[in-house]
Amino acid sequence: MPPHDLPGAAAMSASSPRFDQFDLRQMFASVRSLAVVGNAATILDYDNGALIDSYDMVVRFNRAQVTDVEHRIGRRTDLLVANETNSLALAPSPADTLAPRCVLSFVLRGPDFDITPFRTWVGDHTPCLCLVPPDIIGFPQQGRTRLLSHGTYAIYLLTQILQLERLFVTGFTMFGTAPGGAQKYYGPADRKAGTYHDLDQEPKLFCAILAAFPGELRVTAEVDALLQRHGVHTQARLGSADGTPAQRLTVYEQLQVGLSRRLLRWGTRLRHAVEKSNQTAFRNIKR
Repeated sequence: MPPHDLPGAAAMSASSPRFDQFDLRQMFASVRSLAVVGNAATILDYDNGALIDSYDMVVRFNRAQVTDVEHRIGRRTDLLVANETNSLALAPSPADTLAPRCVLSFVLRGPDFDITPFRTWVGDHTPCLCLVPPDIIGFPQQGRTRLLSHGTYAIYLLTQILQLERLFVTGFTMFGTAPGGAQKYYGPADRKAGTYHDLDQEPKLFCAILAAFPGELRVTAEVDALLQRHGVHTQARLGSADGTPAQRLTVYEQLQVGLSRRLLRWGTRLRHAVEKSNQTAFRNIKR
């Protein structure tokens, strides 16, 4: 049966214009500066709205929203990177909130997964590209058994396919391994993050990808702390808009952070050990 004769093909083509990876690259071909705005609660510590909007391209993630916080995190969204579990049951369509030029999702699912709620959430008139997660080439990945977050995939992909000269990264604490905790600025942290991702391995890879960026790299304090923890020292560091240094942790808070880091490392090592010894038990866990 020809593709255009498949059930539902006409309806899908009518509501979803063709959009592939070459269209994505062409859409942003002239971009030379990129602001990647994560969803960590730390982004509300800065008045970086004007700075973020000054970049050629602004990337946000999942259910991000900018209403009433534009002076802190900007108002533009050129690319929304969102996982395939988003739906109208969780949040309004980004077409009604952020109005992105396009949506990108990295999807690796079985044949029984229903993508319809995600398509409905994106909306009929916003170009949407669903890709298999890219292979991360050129970076060591020892012991990783799960998919990366959309944030890490997006930074890797965009720095590979665009001719970037300047990169600004804010709002990433890598599941709370950097100061600021795992809280999202628009809601609670994802309690299943430890199931979906390798919490011990991904922060290292995230930092390695940023360290390899050949242009001007600017980051906010929480990203800078994460980079330094993994031996990367940025040439340009960005604090709050008025240049005020980030608030220092108390001794008690430093002890809490240190203990939580150790518990995270021990827990993920234990999980890796169990996975290696009993693959069947983990076969149906979302990766």
